[in-house]
Amino acid sequence: MDPAPTPSLWMILPGSIVPVGVADISIGEGVLQVRVARERDPLLAIAQRLDLAVHVDGRGAPLRAAARVQSWSGGKDHNLYTLRCAVQVVDGMASLFSGRRNVRVAPDPGEPLDAFVCVEGGQLVPAEVTDVSRGGMGVEIAPDDEPTLLKGRGPLHLWVSLEPGGPAVELAGHLRRRWLAGTRLRLGVQFDHALLGERAGTAGEAVHAFVHGRQIAMIASLRQLTEGGATAA
Repeated sequence: MDPAPTPSLWMILPGSIVPVGVADISIGEGVLQVRVARERDPLLAIAQRLDLAVHVDGRGAPLRAAARVQSWSGGKDHNLYTLRCAVQVVDGMASLFSGRRNVRVAPDPGEPLDAFVCVEGGQLVPAEVTDVSRGGMGVEIAPDDEPTLLKGRGPLHLWVSLEPGGPAVELAGHLRRRWLAGTRLRLGVQFDHALLGERAGTAGEAVHAFVHGRQIAMIASLRQLTEGGATAA
């Protein structure tokens, strides 16, 4: 299997390039919080403009985008900057710098992923996939379907086509989180491919291919946005 792209982030300033780490991302708000080692901190002014460069191993030249300093706070070893960027750029960075061991990606907005989910041996409930990582999947169901789905105990099984027009892939795992998001109930499922026996390899490969493909598509989209001159708000 191909390794997942490894990203790094840099602040580009007149006369210097400063490596930074991502502390937090506010998806959909255009806000990115970054850590800077105190000895490397250039002490930027509030409202100062700068460029960010994202480099992804094996994916060509760094991607650049404009940003503006919104706030600064000092720490013992690292200082924190809150930067405002174009919303599309921050959304594009989210799956690369999620802070998770397993990078989480969203389905293509133009190609939503429908699924069916059930407790083993129970009734199937329709769902929509919200995010996928190599370690798990988030799905949304109607709150009215929760009693049907969760009245049994045990692992969850999901059937979802991870490519347009492709066959449904069976996945399995354990419910780790559930919460209400607007009018929908979201479920966080941690994969346990071993539950599928001899089908485990097929499930793992399908998930890896989907996540890797979405990362590559996101990088291409981010490159298009940055080369097209997306600017900070």
